[in-house]
Amino acid sequence: MTPAEIKIILAACLGSLLVELFFAYDCSVQGKFPDRYKKASFWVIRGLIVLASGWLANIYEVPSAKLAVQFGAITPIVFKQLLDAAKSSRRRKSP
Repeated sequence: MTPAEIKIILAACLGSLLVELFFAYDCSVQGKFPDRYKKASFWVIRGLIVLASGWLANIYEVPSAKLAVQFGAITPIVFKQLLDAAKSSRRRKSP
């Protein structure tokens, strides 16, 4: 793995992590801190999503660190949309 690839991976991971940190900060300012932040399972899954963001940025050969940060920031949103679509599909199939 080249230093350029490592830079892209780390930038995407940072972008993904920043989304959660900004959301947590916003919740704390509003006084509505979600209970999920107290659960270890949430942080394990969130960590996996951060790593997946970096891995996907490398696979898609994102050309710059700036774009990798943006790519990392949208990855959790894409995962959430895929999960919501899967849940919706299962509900429609249930009698």
